[in-house]
Amino acid sequence: MHAFTALDSPRSGLRALPRLGWIALGGVVFAAADLAVAALFWGLRNGIPAIRIPQAIASWVLGSNAAHAGGMATAIAGFALYCAVMGVIVDGFVRLHARSARVRASGFIGGALYGMAAYVLLFHVCVPLFTAVRETGATPLSWLLACAATFAGIGIGCVGIARVTASR
Repeated sequence: MHAFTALDSPRSGLRALPRLGWIALGGVVFAAADLAVAALFWGLRNGIPAIRIPQAIASWVLGSNAAHAGGMATAIAGFALYCAVMGVIVDGFVRLHARSARVRASGFIGGALYGMAAYVLLFHVCVPLFTAVRETGATPLSWLLACAATFAGIGIGCVGIARVTASR
């Protein structure tokens, strides 16, 4: 048995959810959770309004000025973009889990490591190389630790989704 057994029980409406549905659900839940952590962290630390967090995601495509000027519309676009990115992260783990006995055997520790690796790849490789965002200075250590913990949790969630989708 695994931690997601209750979600996959015959009494759960989620039982009938197809693989793609689980991936999409994971993308939305993990994106919302990560954005909530970011909004809480930056709101408490620097007084940054919560709307700026998804707008910062939208700035990957639009640039900072356009994303912040767009108000709620660019915040929604940023949230949608981040849900898609998280969906890709979930799908990547589900595929690895299906193909590799070593990944399946690594359990939650492997998932946590996958999540932290996804954070590094996304925010320290892809965003700087392929988006309109440019580095603005040193990143606080407390933020890096919060991101590591959050993405470790996302990776553990990916393990649960991979296990549920593998049982079909």
